[in-house]
Amino acid sequence: PYKYLKNISWDTEDSFNEDIVFDNFIRLLKAKGFVLLFGRGTSFYRWNCKLADRGLTFKEEVVFNKGNGCEPFSVFKRIHETISIHGKGKIRKSRIPYMEKRQFCLKKLKHDLEMIAGAVKNFDKLQNIQRYLDTGEVEYTDRVLPVKASVVDRELIKPERYLSGVMVINNGFCEQSIIETSEHFNRQHPNQKPVRLIERLILITSASEGDIILDAFMGSGTTGVACERLNRRFIGIEREQAYFDIACKRIEAETKQAKLNLKEA
Repeated sequence: PYKYLKNISWDTEDSFNEDIVFDNFIRLLKAKGFVLLFGRGTSFYRWNCKLADRGLTFKEEVVFNKGNGCEPFSVFKRIHETISIHGKGKIRKSRIPYMEKRQFCLKKLKHDLEMIAGAVKNFDKLQNIQRYLDTGEVEYTDRVLPVKASVVDRELIKPERYLSGVMVINNGFCEQSIIETSEHFNRQHPNQKPVRLIERLILITSASEGDIILDAFMGSGTTGVACERLNRRFIGIEREQAYFDIACKRIEAETKQAKLNLKEA
């Protein structure tokens, strides 16, 4: 709940007891678990403070770039949503496929391809690319860095730019603090999120398949669908019967699809 929407009965200032909710979050949270908050405005920042007061550490802030303003008649187009991550564990490293990331900037895609095409024309650079693809070894400006090089070496010594381009095409990009998705969906809830957004958030906060994800304000069940796709167990809570029914249908449909895909595989 956001506590700023107008004319919606379930999103009022007294829609839930904040202290009870956050106390139970702390009670249920595992040692390396996280709490993620979506929102903006006074209530959002108050909730961040409430989690800090309960001993959780602020880890990261993610901006979901929606791309389009959600209020067509507003003079100020708000095209983002803020997500804060709190917990006692460590944010996990997650990689985004190259084309998923680059589809939002064709200019950068063109630059990457031109740079690699130029390198292929150079025999030494072409051999460096081939060695990386065959062995994982990376040619740096002053030496070859082995596959099992230390984290410090990998951070301080950067590969040649043309090789960096090949590496991100091969391995993808590290997740970043601004997330964009190209997912289109039939909106069944005023605050419905893209499934891919939730997947990417789960991948940086959940270490293993089989982890339990709780969405205490489930809405139309997007988190449950994402959990089904990522093999996480899901608990959802939703007090509005209409949205609860929608969520159950969406998750059930995703479960059936997953079983069908498994049979085909």
